[in-house]
Amino acid sequence: MRYLQFILLFCLVFCVQNSLQSHSEQFNNTDSTFIEDHTNQPLNLSDESPFLLNFSSENINYNSSSRQLKKLIHIQRHGARISEREGMELTEKGKVQLRILGHEIFEKYYNHVQNSSEFFQNIQVYSTNYNRTIQSAQYFLLGLFESQLDNGEREKHSDEVFINNLKSLIQIYKTNYNSDILLNGWRQNECIKQKELVKIQINSPFFKQMFSFLYPIVSDISALINIQINTFYDAYLLYDDIISQQIEGNISEPLQMVLANQTLFNTLRFMNDFSAIYTFYGSPLQVKITTQTLMQKILEIFSSSPYSLLSPSLTVFSAHDITLDGIFAALNLTNPRCLIESYYQNQFSHLILEYPYFYAPLEICLASPSFAANIQIELYDDDSIQFVYNNKIYNIPSLSSLEELNNFVQSFYLGIDSQFSCSSENHKYLRHHSEETKTSQL
Repeated sequence: MRYLQFILLFCLVFCVQNSLQSHSEQFNNTDSTFIEDHTNQPLNLSDESPFLLNFSSENINYNSSSRQLKKLIHIQRHGARISEREGMELTEKGKVQLRILGHEIFEKYYNHVQNSSEFFQNIQVYSTNYNRTIQSAQYFLLGLFESQLDNGEREKHSDEVFINNLKSLIQIYKTNYNSDILLNGWRQNECIKQKELVKIQINSPFFKQMFSFLYPIVSDISALINIQINTFYDAYLLYDDIISQQIEGNISEPLQMVLANQTLFNTLRFMNDFSAIYTFYGSPLQVKITTQTLMQKILEIFSSSPYSLLSPSLTVFSAHDITLDGIFAALNLTNPRCLIESYYQNQFSHLILEYPYFYAPLEICLASPSFAANIQIELYDDDSIQFVYNNKIYNIPSLSSLEELNNFVQSFYLGIDSQFSCSSENHKYLRHHSEETKTSQL
């Protein structure tokens, strides 16, 4: 009897696994929008998520739809950068990544951003006040602009000349620390409540227990590279250094050994993803107070009249990994629990049960974005909305139309303004600043 039960159970598990595997292929988000030489290659990681209903992803031809694209918001992480010890400036390959991204966005949205007398008037660009994000915005615009030129025109001028010319045509609004919709709640920002919550997260027993659980592997990495990893943040920086050096093609031998060891590198990647999400978006309150201004800005852009000064055809946000992480968290595309389940499954099952916040399993669990990862949020003339991440569409129930986006923003962030001074005044300041700057340029 037990033998028969075992056979039936084995068959059931086998069928379910096959079914999940066939469905989960459509959720593979490792595809790159860049040519092979300029980005890290897909890794053999166990990051597939459980398949449930409501969400899906697919590739599309952006210019084949009967709908007309009305507005486009592009949000990008900066390109590959050098290490923290050397100032985190953008590398040469990092510049190439964003230039290629500009080409790719032009190809996808040609009918929307094609050359016209109003081309430069229809683009608005925001960047955090860091050299690597400002340069990323510049090289993205360079790729976008030069896609319209023939080879002869491109060869007439150097990149620096093109960028200097673009500076006179398109202003990049650099958000300061007190009005930053892209890094709201980060360590330089005057969001006292978020600072308190971050401190609670990094000092929590759960966070410390997770690091202790990983320490045997962490100590192996430390011994291999002769650099001590004492915190999740150390692991986060090391992971970025490995990816950046891999992109540049000059990875050191110790880091190459970590990259070649699947157990070591998978653990390092998990620590990178988990620490970013847990530290800044580990509680529902953190998600709300740190993403409110950006989501309000997106709604404001989409809701504004075509004749408004705040109604560009293309809005570009040049930012950081935690900016994209926040959008993922707000739209329920990631959380700390799903990252644990995706990367380590049963190995961390006891820790999942101890996680202090209840999260239902997610249909999609997005890892923290790599260099030059990008989001497009498209608004069409029928007021439908499409969300695209790294060249794949994700059909999100709360983000399929302008009405649903408005309902989501109004309900999800209800009461946050009155409780915490993290966003409302900052958002108001940025809006007025944009209007004044635009008016002075006319």
